[in-house]
Amino acid sequence: MRGLRGIQGLARNVALFIPGCRSVHTFGMRFVIRVAFLDPDLRVLAVKRLPPRRLALPRSRARHVLECADGADIQPGDQLYEIQVPPTLPVTTHAPFRNSTTLVPPEPQSPPHQ
Repeated sequence: MRGLRGIQGLARNVALFIPGCRSVHTFGMRFVIRVAFLDPDLRVLAVKRLPPRRLALPRSRARHVLECADGADIQPGDQLYEIQVPPTLPVTTHAPFRNSTTLVPPEPQSPPHQ
């Protein structure tokens, strides 16, 4: 629920994907971001530059939002692709995304000692 609030900025190759979202705000943020509104197929519908303390109005066809650094090279019409993480790699997310297809197997359990 915090999103990008509380951090100092974003590197150009870092973004925050927010599934199931049509609008964002920058209240509590300290830097400018570029917001990409995505359709269900992850095609960029619109890109908006959003300074701190602003609200982006909802986009009716948008189903997801990608928050990027201000200098990110993303434009309407770009097609994004979902990257599947192999189950053998460590996952470092704090909470799983809704609609995520990444599956991580449980840690193997050793049998109890008797």
